[in-house]
Order: sequence, then C-alpha cells, then structure tokens
Amino acid sequence: MTEPYTPEQQQRDKDLVAEFSRRKLRPYLDGLFAQQLAVVNDPSPVIVAHPGRRGGKTHTMMSWLFKGMQDTVGTTSAYLALTRGSAKRIMWEEMKRANAQHKLGFVFGEVELKVSDLLTGSCILLGGADDAEAIERLRGGKYYRAGIDECGSFAHTILRSLIVDILRPALGDLRGQLMLTGTPGRVCHGFFFDVCTDKSLGWSVHHWTVLDNPYFRDPAQYLAEERKLNHWTEGHPTYQREWLGKWVQASDSLVYQYNRIRNGVDSRPSEPGLKFVLGVDFGFKDSTAWSVWAYYDNQPETWCLQSFKEAGLTPSKVAERTALLMERFDFDRIVGDAGGLGKAYVEEAKLRFGIPFIVAKKTNKRGYIELMNGDLQSGMLKVVASQCEGLLTEWATLPWKDANREEEAPAFDNHEADAALYAWRECRAWNHEPDKVGPAKGSALWWKEQEEAVWAHDEPQPMDHDMAWADD
Repeated sequence: MTEPYTPEQQQRDKDLVAEFSRRKLRPYLDGLFAQQLAVVNDPSPVIVAHPGRRGGKTHTMMSWLFKGMQDTVGTTSAYLALTRGSAKRIMWEEMKRANAQHKLGFVFGEVELKVSDLLTGSCILLGGADDAEAIERLRGGKYYRAGIDECGSFAHTILRSLIVDILRPALGDLRGQLMLTGTPGRVCHGFFFDVCTDKSLGWSVHHWTVLDNPYFRDPAQYLAEERKLNHWTEGHPTYQREWLGKWVQASDSLVYQYNRIRNGVDSRPSEPGLKFVLGVDFGFKDSTAWSVWAYYDNQPETWCLQSFKEAGLTPSKVAERTALLMERFDFDRIVGDAGGLGKAYVEEAKLRFGIPFIVAKKTNKRGYIELMNGDLQSGMLKVVASQCEGLLTEWATLPWKDANREEEAPAFDNHEADAALYAWRECRAWNHEPDKVGPAKGSALWWKEQEEAVWAHDEPQPMDHDMAWADD
C-alpha cells in the first residue's frame, strides 16, 4: 500500500522545484555586459582573456566557475592565483559577496577554500601556484573547469608546466575547459604572451577595457586623470599594459640591454692571447648555470662564448660538468656563488675534483649591472648567440621589480644572467684603457707639443732666497 502524499511533502517538493527554478536563472549572469558574457558562454576548450584594469575580469571568471558548478552534477572545478593568499583576497571574497547578494545557497569551507553547491554536488577549489599540496591535489583529480588568474605575473616556465603537465591532463576525462586571465606582463615573452597573441595556437582570445564597462563611472575621464597624474602619454607602455590591456614592452623595463644586431656574433674570436673565465650560479631545486667568457688583456671587448643551465644536480654532478668544461677551456679564473647552498658546491669541487673556485663578488650587483649594460650599449660586449640561447632568453625576459630599478622581478629566471655577471666581473678587459694616439709627426699640434716639452725641460727652478742674497 502506497504511503499518502502528505501536504507537508507536497510543500517540500514545491519548495525544492522553486529553488531549482530560481537557481537555474543564474542571477549572477544578469549584470554581465557583452564582453563578459562572451567569455562565460564561450564553448572553446582553452580560453584566454587579457582585459585592462577595472574591466571586471574577476567577476567574469567567478561567473564562469559558478555556472560550471551549477550546470553539472558531481564535478570539481579549480581556481588558481599566484599564491593562496592572493586567491583568497581576489576570488574568495568576491564569491562570498555574490553568494550573499543573490542568495545562491552555496556552502563555503574556509579551511579548504572550497565552494560547494549541495543541490548538484559540484564544487570549486581555490588555491595558489605556490601551494605544492594544492597543485599535487590537482594532479590526481578530474576537473570540469580550471581557471588561472594573474597569469602576467607567473614565471612562464611555471605557468607552462602547470598547464601542460597538470591541468590539461586533469581536464581530459570530462573534456573540461581551461581559462587564463590577467593583465599583460611587462615582458612580451612567455606562455601567457604566446596564447594571447599567436592565433595558430588555437586559444579563444578575449580583450576589452574599462571603457567597455558600463558600471565604471566616467571611464574616459578617469583614464585622462590617470595619465595626467602619472605624466603618461596615451602611448606610454605602462598605461597601454595596465589600463588598455595591450602587450607592449619598453626596453628600459628589462634589467639587461642586449641588442641582437649590436651584440650578437656568429663565432668566437681567434685563440692567440685569449683568456677564459667561467662563472657558475649554483642551485639544486633551481638550476645550476654555467657561463663561459673570454677577453684579451689589451682589448676592451668581452665575449660570452657559451651558456647553459640544468636543474636537480648534486654537488658532485656540478663539479663533473665543470671539470668537462675545464678540459675544453684553459680557464684563467673559475668563479662561483659561495653564498647559502653554493658553499657546499664550492667545497665539493675543491676537495674532490681540485677545481680552483674563487668566490663570486656579489657586492654592488646593481652597479655592475649598469656597467655591463654600458658595455652592451657600446657594443663592447659580444655574445655567440647560437651557444647562449638560455642566457639570451633570460636577458629578454628579466624585468625590474618596479620603477625604482633596484631589484630584479622575483618571478623570472636569472640563473644564467647571474653566472654571466659573475664571469664578466672577473674579465679584466672592461678596465682596459686605449693607448693614447699622438698627433702626426710634423703637424702643427706635434710642433706645439715639442715646444711645450722643451720649455718644461728648460724651465728655471725656483731660486733659494738665502743664496740670492749671498750673490749680491
């Protein structure tokens, strides 16, 4: 006998249907403008958005993640920022505000940074790329959607590895979507730059600015005020990147001022009289880098002949690689960074392999970078480009941390750049002073110098006053 369908049960089911109907309306989508909706409704497997500041990219990604959670049953999606702290600051608080405003009924787990929809059983995990535990958790899961924010601030090698090695395979089972967002970086290089600008890679690219945002009051007036306050023209690189979301690069944002035409060469100089210096920047988790340099005592030029790096090497392996280079080059000096972890590498190389490491000079790094840039800009520093691809990549991508130009940006590789700086400092050629070239013999200037020399030789010496009186 069937149990009676009580009025209470009827009301419960009506409430449940009403709740499902209300949630199907997706109220957080109602306020999105055209450019944001185009992203949320994009069916492409890989999406990238690089709007300017105040364009509403955080709200766009939040809406995209919410919609994915409500459209599916029992799925997991992920949001990653540069750090767990920035993920909580940027997205977590935005999600909680939207949940309260629209009465979405989502459950927030503060410890895990997990947003759950109890009706669908789906959830969103939030984390940072610096959180090894969160990344490893992503590696083993199946995901419906994954969004990475602040992409312009990621080191391009980390971003590529995160996408290629972890997220894309994790999205494969559900044929999920990946979205990258961020303001363009200061360097026109790397994974984020490539997917934003190279159509052949197949990413669906979205771009807009604050001028498209109908909720930002008088955006044109505000941008004019920003330009005036910061003494920017409309073409200023910072204004173009930050507010217009464009990929532009000013060369002075880079630490090293290499120019391929001015500084690149195809081959090393001839051997007679050439002296060699090796610079080594030690690392285990980070890469160990080697940089081979050459110079002549009587010439101002220096040459970088070879540069490379490798990660995960023990002190013994580093010493072995260095010994192999010693068989090829008769080094005048071998210099390494003996600070921190490098001390163990230097001691191992000295004791077990007899490698005569000297300690790298690390004082006044900023000043020596300027001296090296002087040689780069004058053309006195040459690089055998085909043998130094890693170094040239670092030089082309390593920006200053900020406008003060005192520190390098921490998210970018500088291992080969540091090894090169250590070696270059030990080359004596940059201290070279050209021989003075005198005037042509018989010229007016030559005769003048001869006359001055005669007068200097025959000039009367000061007379002793006592002797002068004696002669009277």
